[in-house]
Amino acid sequence: MSDPSIVAENLTKRYGSFTALSNLNLKIEGSKCVGFLGPNGAGKTTTLKIFTDMIRASEGRALINGVDVHLNKKKALGSVGALIESPEIYPALLQRDSTREDRPRSETLSRT
Repeated sequence: MSDPSIVAENLTKRYGSFTALSNLNLKIEGSKCVGFLGPNGAGKTTTLKIFTDMIRASEGRALINGVDVHLNKKKALGSVGALIESPEIYPALLQRDSTREDRPRSETLSRT
């Protein structure tokens, strides 16, 4: 059994009096491609944004390979790729193109 690669410890996110994510505890072991499924408002996007340090949790911790994402973003996210909602930075890219590493960056960005 390997150490957990992704850990959520009591993750909670509040926006004023609205709780978007409530006390999430999660452990995913090993190297895996992970997706979240659930109804609108279930906290999927909120969780991913916390794990990529796009937003801060109100409570709890998000760890990737044992590293707290908020305390050491560069180290925690060094081996992570994520597409959250739509890739707004490069709207001309298809999802498969935005995650490919075998093409030079200039070739990927110049696509129209």
